[in-house]
Amino acid sequence: MANHAIRTVVAVTLETIHVDSGYIPLSRNATSNTQTKVLASLKKNSEQAQLSPEYWALADEIIDYFGTLDNKPDYKEIIAREDGPMYQACIDVAKTEQVTPLTISYVVAMPHLYGKLKPKKQEKLNPLKTETKLATPGDFLGTLHKPERFFMKLVHVGTHDKTRGGNLFELRDRFNNAGFFYDIPERHTNVFKLGDCFAFHGTPVKHLEASNGEKQTIFRNIDIIKDTLVEGRSKVDPTQDETGGKFIR
Repeated sequence: MANHAIRTVVAVTLETIHVDSGYIPLSRNATSNTQTKVLASLKKNSEQAQLSPEYWALADEIIDYFGTLDNKPDYKEIIAREDGPMYQACIDVAKTEQVTPLTISYVVAMPHLYGKLKPKKQEKLNPLKTETKLATPGDFLGTLHKPERFFMKLVHVGTHDKTRGGNLFELRDRFNNAGFFYDIPERHTNVFKLGDCFAFHGTPVKHLEASNGEKQTIFRNIDIIKDTLVEGRSKVDPTQDETGGKFIR
């Protein structure tokens, strides 16, 4: 097999086992049959572009989890378990960029092993019982892997990114802190437009620092809260919509 990016292999594995809203059923183990199906999908370049943004986002979460597991308080306890050597192998491979024929079995096993430690399906937040999570200027947004309520403004929609499984949606809060999520534009063209502000429930899955030092947050599981939208009152720069005008009023 050709070498593939670890993120791509995990995302294709998630699609193969049909992850439901970020929950990985324990019954869907990473068998050799799963690996065969993953390898078949990887041979189809077009397959990668069709993956749901949720798979890409959850792949980031899983890789980040294993990449930092050896720094977590429960690391020694996990490694001491019967399947501890598999977790250690996943920790090692999560810190690499490419998957080889020698490591693909561990990468395909990552979602199931992750699900064994986080088997409980996330309950949806009640919009009537949540308050907006505020950040200080120049800070990351929210707590990693914890769904919370945010209120932000849509400032840019990019073109389709096949490595992310959707279009980039850039959001800014009142302090100009940056947040991003990737999704299919058709899901949102009748929901919000460029310049609009709105509340949503979202899960921060990655905190990144740009080359200019800006702290950025990537979200998944975006759930727009009804009746919170405030239409943009100022004229929007049409160049901030790279979807052919779908998000221009």
